[in-house]
Amino acid sequence: MDEEIEFDEGDLLAQKEDWMESLRQCAKTSSRDATAIEKAQGIFDEMFQAYVKTDDMALFPGPEVYNLLIETHAYGSDEKGGEEAEMILSRMEDSSVAFVALPNLQTYLNVMDAWAMRKNPEKAEAVATRLNERYAETNDDAVKPTIAVTNKLIKSYGIRGDIEKAESIFRDSLEKEGELKANHKTWVQIMKAYIPQKSGYEQVGDLFFEMRKAFRMGEEEYLPKTEAYNALIRALGYKRNGGPEAEELLFEMIEQYQAGEDDVRPNADTFRNTIAAQLNRRNFSSAKVEQLLQIQEGLYMTTGFPDLKIDTRVNNAALQVMSKTKDARKAIRAKRIIENMKNSGDPENMPTKRTYRSLMSACAFTRGNPEESLETFQVAIETIKNLKEFVGEEPDSGFVGLFLKACSNLMPPSRKRDAVVEKIFEKCCADGLLNDFVLIEFEKAASETLQLETLGGFLEDNVKLPEKWSRNVPQQ
Repeated sequence: MDEEIEFDEGDLLAQKEDWMESLRQCAKTSSRDATAIEKAQGIFDEMFQAYVKTDDMALFPGPEVYNLLIETHAYGSDEKGGEEAEMILSRMEDSSVAFVALPNLQTYLNVMDAWAMRKNPEKAEAVATRLNERYAETNDDAVKPTIAVTNKLIKSYGIRGDIEKAESIFRDSLEKEGELKANHKTWVQIMKAYIPQKSGYEQVGDLFFEMRKAFRMGEEEYLPKTEAYNALIRALGYKRNGGPEAEELLFEMIEQYQAGEDDVRPNADTFRNTIAAQLNRRNFSSAKVEQLLQIQEGLYMTTGFPDLKIDTRVNNAALQVMSKTKDARKAIRAKRIIENMKNSGDPENMPTKRTYRSLMSACAFTRGNPEESLETFQVAIETIKNLKEFVGEEPDSGFVGLFLKACSNLMPPSRKRDAVVEKIFEKCCADGLLNDFVLIEFEKAASETLQLETLGGFLEDNVKLPEKWSRNVPQQ
């Protein structure tokens, strides 16, 4: 028989806040953490059991708890996340079920998100209808529809690429009144819907200036704020040579913020989008990427705003851009960024597999003098070691292929190069990870003698290779 748990009031409040923080973390990371949903359910179960044992309302899982659980499902990778979210909503709507919190507006919005992320706007619209019906039945202000519902619909159709439907919903919202009238978020959602469209940056730019004009005509809710600027900067990342314009917008935001306009203060997304836009900049450089990171760090240090802190997402974007520059020292610069990540002690700024893949890509595509090539190759060797040590993963096929490319680009043909190539290739085959990319790069990096000894022939002669060498390659 379970022993009764005894808490004083301080314990209860502290414990609940710990649970809530853990749930918020699960919701935040579920898109990249496959275990987040299971963790969130475990936290919920623990919280509910504590409530039952203590019968203390301080531990009662209210709608905010269920909403975080739904949000975790919404952004998780499980294709059934929409169904799971709706099942939770149904339990909350069922008044005959005891000890379950009633839904509020945010509950329905999170379920709509679950369907939006699975590109099923019709399901999201059905949830909106369900909300309207519940409000009509209960007249409960907790479920009163607002423009937030419309914003989720625009998001849902936008993610699927149904721009005409998204635009229609947006234009209708401009004609509404009161709590159903378009707000700043509405403009941002329609901008985001246009971003991936062909020449979408033009439509996003037009919307931005239409929004600004409406504000000047007296629509105070339409003042372009940080999110609107971020959408425009992100759209410029799709424009040929859009990097300078993106950077110009960033500096405009910084200047306005320093002049006292808090609504346009840049955040980490602003910098991440600006950095990503440099990919389409003519003759972009690693130094430019480093400069943008330094500006972000300086702004964070002087303001202290948490949403300005450099995190893994920002650094990964920087490393990806840096890996595609022509800078012969890009791998050295990239390594410096990763060392800063490791030394930060911040769990939200730790290197990931993607981090080290970008570093390996920087090594693989470096063309420099003999001294630079040797230094870069040493970084490539360290990258494989650090992937195992700091991320706890072995190199996959893509990683091996990039390393082999680094061998052929950075080392002159020699027995030493053959020895390095042979070692990594044999391990790749033993792990069953041989694919076409690895084979092509092996052929470039290995001498004819090594190819003949290892493969028993040459690729151009259609040599047959053991199937077990590719047994763990994901099927396309």
